[in-house]
Amino acid sequence: MSKKVTEKQKHSLWLQRLEANFLASFQLDGTAFDPGPAHPGLPHLRALHHALFQDVLEDAGELRRIDIQLGDTPCCHFEYIEKEGNALMQSLEDENGLADLPLETLTERLAWYYCELTVLHPFLHGNGRAQRLLFEQVIIQAGFDIQWKNMDAESWQAANQASLDGDLSLLTAAFGKVVNERPESA
Repeated sequence: MSKKVTEKQKHSLWLQRLEANFLASFQLDGTAFDPGPAHPGLPHLRALHHALFQDVLEDAGELRRIDIQLGDTPCCHFEYIEKEGNALMQSLEDENGLADLPLETLTERLAWYYCELTVLHPFLHGNGRAQRLLFEQVIIQAGFDIQWKNMDAESWQAANQASLDGDLSLLTAAFGKVVNERPESA
């Protein structure tokens, strides 16, 4: 049985992360930041989820075992999560982790992968945070910078909902607000 994260807790977590990059503040056991593997797979996403939620959720890092939907959008049937998740991550790897893309193309591909992973919805709870952390790692590994503070929660949620309805333009624009060329000194 998993513990439920309340909407108030979710909002509080979002506000905490607006102060600076999520990754800059994300340190486990006092260790230095690790940008993750150049080509993360589903096991890496599961490890991130476990690291984030091991103190809150009994099933941290475990793939969900029931079918769910986000509003009117059904998520991936639970029996196919591992297969489809691995295929999605393989596609990301086949695209070289989105490295070497111009910024405009990068934001389009990020939106597509983010929407696909949202519909996959591998965990019962905590998908958004784990997904944002994974995408921060992908963005940094691709040679770009990300600043979540450039996006408000309502716009982000609206962009995600629009993507579930088949319109990736708002999510692409949202990534355009938070992803930037990496400063030369970084």
